[in-house]
Amino acid sequence: MVAYPILKKTLKALKPKPVAYPTKITTIGDHIRKKRLDLGLYQKDVAQFIGVTTDTITFWEKGRSKPTIKQMPKIITFLGYNPCIKEAKTIGEKLYQYRIENGVTVKELIKLIKIDRQTILKIEGGETVSVKAFNKMAGFLNDNKKNK
Repeated sequence: MVAYPILKKTLKALKPKPVAYPTKITTIGDHIRKKRLDLGLYQKDVAQFIGVTTDTITFWEKGRSKPTIKQMPKIITFLGYNPCIKEAKTIGEKLYQYRIENGVTVKELIKLIKIDRQTILKIEGGETVSVKAFNKMAGFLNDNKKNK
């Protein structure tokens, strides 16, 4: 804010965004960088919160690598939202969202639901599966929804 006593006016302007501020949010790294800069944090601060190295945050922000599913729950907590799925409508989207929010790999989900890998990948990809498999996954999601 600058005051000009002769004009008796006060000029106000928003502080410009940093040069590193993403103009288009397309990757998880973009989401992280935007939130980090909005909060005035350093990459090392975010890295410490998520439990990774500063280089890892740098690589995510520059699009050189992507977080693993195990890192997603901490990223979602940091961001305050899930950047992967806006609104899950299908069972496949809900199953994928469950995995992302809970850091569950397909291998771990196989043990939880007791359904083969191919069936899980099919339903997440929007393909048709047997009624039995569909009901098993829907039941699993409903049970976990009640427990939250």
